[in-house]
Amino acid sequence: MYLGAPFNPILLMLTKNHITLRLPQLEDLSVLHQWENDSEAWLVSQNATPVSRTTLTAYINSVHDIYLQKQLKLMIEHSEFGLSGMVDLFEFDAKNRKVGLGIYVDKDLRDKNIATDSIVLVQEYAKNILNLRMIWCTVLSNNKLSLGLFKKLGYMECGVRREWIENGEKLHDEHMFQLML
Repeated sequence: MYLGAPFNPILLMLTKNHITLRLPQLEDLSVLHQWENDSEAWLVSQNATPVSRTTLTAYINSVHDIYLQKQLKLMIEHSEFGLSGMVDLFEFDAKNRKVGLGIYVDKDLRDKNIATDSIVLVQEYAKNILNLRMIWCTVLSNNKLSLGLFKKLGYMECGVRREWIENGEKLHDEHMFQLML
């Protein structure tokens, strides 16, 4: 008799057009380690220390249940370019039916609409599978590409935190966005 959580194949793979979102696998460890330790991305993620392979291996081997962990990392695979980035769903709030969204696309693939297509797929997953009503995100003022991306996708800017993030001697505003699904 199986007493664990029911098998949910939708969490294994989401596919639309050229994009597949799937759970991380051990084969992803090297590139995941590289992306998680991209110091340029630390400003956005508020990470201040490198992430070890041991920590990432433990994460990959852990249970990936957004209801238990309140977060879910999905790898982005493109049919032509292969492993292209990752999506983070975090601060999952089932009661209020909302989730935070973060996305990272490999530097060499940022002009291929991978972020746009991946976010659209995440929105469908959030609305149709997780039954959420809202996705929210924050974007720093110096990240013009992401500011334009979320506006293009219909996210409404709902506030700005002035001089919220410090990077050396420079202070950045943080723009808050939300999309009602």
